[in-house]
Amino acid sequence: MTRRTVIGIVILLAAIVVGWMLLQPMGRQDDGPPPPDADFGSIVTIGDARIALPATAGDPAAVLFDITNRGERNIFLSDVVVEHGGQAQLTDLSHPDPKPLDTVEIEPGQTLRFGPEAGRAVLTDYDENVVPGAEVTVEFTFGNGESLSVPATVEAARQDVGSEEG
Repeated sequence: MTRRTVIGIVILLAAIVVGWMLLQPMGRQDDGPPPPDADFGSIVTIGDARIALPATAGDPAAVLFDITNRGERNIFLSDVVVEHGGQAQLTDLSHPDPKPLDTVEIEPGQTLRFGPEAGRAVLTDYDENVVPGAEVTVEFTFGNGESLSVPATVEAARQDVGSEEG
């Protein structure tokens, strides 16, 4: 083979490879989880965060809050950790027998209220710094790996919890 023929074959092969690459879909991704948002705190908001102490010392406390998904896709709350405490168990109280949850799905535009009569995060382990009037930090972690921290005020046990709206 002449040098000219070899160069021609190399150019032909290069053209085929480049043409094949140009025909491939651009931006193709696998079906893994969506990437985290650049400004997660503007997409998810958490308000009215508080820790409600139990009427009986040593019983579990409740982590109460409102969470709103302002984004365009579902989000999944997976973990709630309280300063001077530990991980709070997400719990569905809409059944006669409370049901622990691994995650809570929040649809776009939806606000979930974790209140006295609805779901809540049950905090079983906390120290002497969690007293009425104190402010502690609560960290919320989501399925995409993002987390938000908010201050929560500790409330004394209420005797009229049953009459409070849920």
